[in-house]
Amino acid sequence: MSKGAFTKLPIVDIAPLVAGQKDRSGAVYFGRLAREVGFCYVTGHGIPDATFDGLLDASRRFFALPLAE
Repeated sequence: MSKGAFTKLPIVDIAPLVAGQKDRSGAVYFGRLAREVGFCYVTGHGIPDATFDGLLDASRRFFALPLAE
């Protein structure tokens, strides 16, 4: 797989890993994406919506800070 091979945002479902299943193909794929692409969309993580919303809010506030801060 070359870095230019992806034309869409890669999606990785980690639900089997969260559930403790032995199948590690998702982890292998995730690792490959991390090394070769650098980002992906992760589903099946089990993070509550409220936690995720808080993360988005914190990141918006962080990136809105003046550069000097």
